[in-house]
Amino acid sequence: MLKRIACLCALSFIFSTSAFGGEPDVNTPLGMCGAAINDPLRQMIIDTLVFDGKHLGASLNANISDLENEYGTYLTVNDDATVEKVDESTGKVSCAVTAVVNLQGLAGKLLEDGGAAKAQSLIGQIGREGKVMRRRLSYTVQKTSRNSIMVWLGTPIEHQTYARRRVRHCVYGGICVLWR
Repeated sequence: MLKRIACLCALSFIFSTSAFGGEPDVNTPLGMCGAAINDPLRQMIIDTLVFDGKHLGASLNANISDLENEYGTYLTVNDDATVEKVDESTGKVSCAVTAVVNLQGLAGKLLEDGGAAKAQSLIGQIGREGKVMRRRLSYTVQKTSRNSIMVWLGTPIEHQTYARRRVRHCVYGGICVLWR
């Protein structure tokens, strides 16, 4: 399930650093990576696991407490953020953190809440990976002009689109298909 999170790289969330008890050090790459762990990264992961990311973006603000209260006990995001890469030209910082998900507990909670289809997907994943899933999760942070941080799931490399080579396939009878 966390593998799918990296595909949601175009979805982002901006949070204000004033949400913390004190001002985090968002002037360093590691400071930005660490500042994003509890808010909003944790809620973004929960939303992606439970709702396939439908609350990501502006609507995540309204659902943060609900997500945390309902499903937060099944996710642990360790405070072990690392800086993977810094893009000096854009200011984007690629980070990684360890996420541990109690798949069995989350599936049970989803069944209680009437989310049978999503629970079934998690049960299938339990069969493949076990009751608890531990992964290094990649995410990207970027400081904004208002001293906030924008957060994406995934890394900048995953955000780039690569030009496809033009390919032409012809089948018997002269019918050709062209991909761009």
